[in-house]
Amino acid sequence: MAKLNQNDSALPFAAAVTAMSLGTGKRLIRNFSYYKQTHTESISRQTCLDIYRELRFNVFSLQNLYLDDARADSHGSFKVIIAKQIQDNLEELHRKVLFFDTDDIVYMIPVLDQLRVFWSDSSEPEFYENNLPNRLDERIIPLLSEIEHHLKKLPEVSNS
Repeated sequence: MAKLNQNDSALPFAAAVTAMSLGTGKRLIRNFSYYKQTHTESISRQTCLDIYRELRFNVFSLQNLYLDDARADSHGSFKVIIAKQIQDNLEELHRKVLFFDTDDIVYMIPVLDQLRVFWSDSSEPEFYENNLPNRLDERIIPLLSEIEHHLKKLPEVSNS
């Protein structure tokens, strides 16, 4: 079988396209579920914690891509895809916590907003400069820990 590209960039490109397709499909499913939702459905603390765990996993995945110095240039599309997943996790978590009483989320919403603002720049190439892992360690990981702390304090089920 003939090679598609002599510099072997076809495989990473195909993997990136596949990952983007899966990410888009996941967002469509999430949005469909969100708009199909009825008022009788309730959101649980565990649901929010599950979203948080996926968010935390995605942040660590992005950090791990920076550890592979030998192939750093080939990970560009994956970094963007993971950052988009992180944005999606934050949006979904934000939507879910809004079902809880204001008193339960009043301190969490500003922290979520800080995270959402940080990740909103992830569509810009400058966002992925080499000090991104340091910014994640110094700014984002403490904010994520704060979110987890607030999530654990939520009532078992929302009152909505």
